[in-house]
Amino acid sequence: MLKNFVKLFGGDPNKKVVEQYSGMAREINDLEPEFEALTDDALRAKTDEFRAHVAELVGNVEGLEEKELFKLQQDALEEILPEAFAAVREASKRTLGQRHYDVQMIGGVALHRGSIAEMRTGEGKTLVATLPLYLNALLDRGVHLITVNDYLSRRDARWMAPIFQLLGLSVGILQMAAATENGKKAFIVDFEKESPHEDQRHMRLVDRRLAYECDITYGTNAEFGFDYLRDNMTMRLNDRVQRGHHFAIIDEVDNVLIDEARTPLIISGPASGNLEWYGKMSQVVNQLKPEDYEINEKDRNIALTEVGLARAEQLLGDPERGQRQNQDHGSSPERDGPGVGRDKQQGDERDQRTGRQHCEHEARLLRRMQQRSDRGCRSERRRRRRIRPGTRAGRRRATLPVRAAGKLGERGEVSAAARAVGVVTGRCATRRAHAGLSRRNGHDGEMVSWSMSSRPSRRTKWKSMAPLTLPELLVIVYRP
Repeated sequence: MLKNFVKLFGGDPNKKVVEQYSGMAREINDLEPEFEALTDDALRAKTDEFRAHVAELVGNVEGLEEKELFKLQQDALEEILPEAFAAVREASKRTLGQRHYDVQMIGGVALHRGSIAEMRTGEGKTLVATLPLYLNALLDRGVHLITVNDYLSRRDARWMAPIFQLLGLSVGILQMAAATENGKKAFIVDFEKESPHEDQRHMRLVDRRLAYECDITYGTNAEFGFDYLRDNMTMRLNDRVQRGHHFAIIDEVDNVLIDEARTPLIISGPASGNLEWYGKMSQVVNQLKPEDYEINEKDRNIALTEVGLARAEQLLGDPERGQRQNQDHGSSPERDGPGVGRDKQQGDERDQRTGRQHCEHEARLLRRMQQRSDRGCRSERRRRRRIRPGTRAGRRRATLPVRAAGKLGERGEVSAAARAVGVVTGRCATRRAHAGLSRRNGHDGEMVSWSMSSRPSRRTKWKSMAPLTLPELLVIVYRP
């Protein structure tokens, strides 16, 4: 409704543009007798004449920004537009026997000025594209014609190539990776190259860079896009194939910029690196226990806990740890050098951090188990009965595995490390809160377990968690 109202009072805007371009078409028609009188060599020389004239109009371009340079070049091309279009029409008449109609001249002007030219099937879109392609190729910056499939790109390139070759321009063709050695090669139109296959006839295989160095390059939107991505992945500038993005004409623009634009361009290649790690990690995962990882079903991911990280490091093997063990069994600073002591100190510090992480994690587990142990006790009397050292009840222990950094203290002694983690005194449980070893003495790197009540009494005291900074015993010792 609004569109009809505007047409009624303001006129059809498209009609005004067509009338403006019609004047340009009449000017081109006036030049037709002059170009008909030229020989093929003289018509070929017109290209060099146009390029020299454009270079003279643009002048010195040093220090100019891209927008300023583009404006100067477009002004220079607008000045020679009628003559250039007349040359293309004459070349088409001599090579293909097809003459551009006035409506096709108007379409060429619209494409050159960045507008969309809507033409129906059979109206000569392929022939119209030769006009702005030739005009913008005079700048020696390369122009691209983008189609929707490989067949159209090679068909249009071979069909229109005689026009461009008569005017002294070269034509390149991009094809899918399967026909071009995974995108490393491309084609140049060469009418001396014959082949019984349609997809190779009049097409000479060359490096992809040479196809882009041609004055005009035909190809699909996917191939231009993949080349752009590959150029941004190269490690050297000399490995890039595209020389810039100056001017392009898109065939079936609605399909390319709307429909095909929904499909992302993805570059995939063979995996690099040592593949043996996949097998090693698979073995490590199979040996993990439920307390070594946490499963987040909502986010669909799995994360290792602190205990799981330590276990994974142990399963993968620590070369430095093995080296330290060898040094402990028979190394000396005089024989092995001054670096041995420093490595051993770093290893001890790492063992302390690992043991501290184990102890803190097990303390958190113990808290949760003690909170749930009310139902597990048989009677209130048994819970309140005092456990004395040496009794049978005192020997029934709920074990807690921790990592020891040294030998245990004397009977009845509670280390500073144990106090830092939290001391529990209470009653014996009827079942073990955690499976583990039961030992009186622990050694370096061993997992030891000590008596711990799973049900705290009124004497139970939980002290605040604090990080351990000294190489103390990372154990919790039970004493009433």
